[in-house]
Amino acid sequence: MSTKRRRRDDGPPPGPQMKSSSTASQQRDQATQTETDSLVEELRAGIKSLESDEEHMLTRERLIQEEKTARELGSAVGLRDETITQQKLEMDLLQTRLSESEAIIVSKDRTIRALEKNIQQVKQAHEDKVKQLKERARNAKLALGDD
Repeated sequence: MSTKRRRRDDGPPPGPQMKSSSTASQQRDQATQTETDSLVEELRAGIKSLESDEEHMLTRERLIQEEKTARELGSAVGLRDETITQQKLEMDLLQTRLSESEAIIVSKDRTIRALEKNIQQVKQAHEDKVKQLKERARNAKLALGDD
């Protein structure tokens, strides 16, 4: 402890100096109080600064996390876009194959109809030929039977 402090702890000196000692003590107390108030204000300012720094750090961390999330979402969107593009290409290919298959089916259907028509014509020709042969046989029988 300093000597000034010891004197104050020991109390004021005896005698008529008491009034001036009391004033000096009040001045010292006021100076100490002012210094204490100043230190308290500095501490409060320091605490606010630390809180502000902490808020800035939390904000920075949050922004970094948001940026990371945005990148991940961007990657996901990019992959989704690639998938959609790939699916569109596959769908176009399937559509082309379907169109080709439909064309083949139409062609085969025409061929079947043409074959059915040919079969019908052959049947008709066969029936006509059978009728002709039967007619000839009947005529031949009649001609042989008349002789």
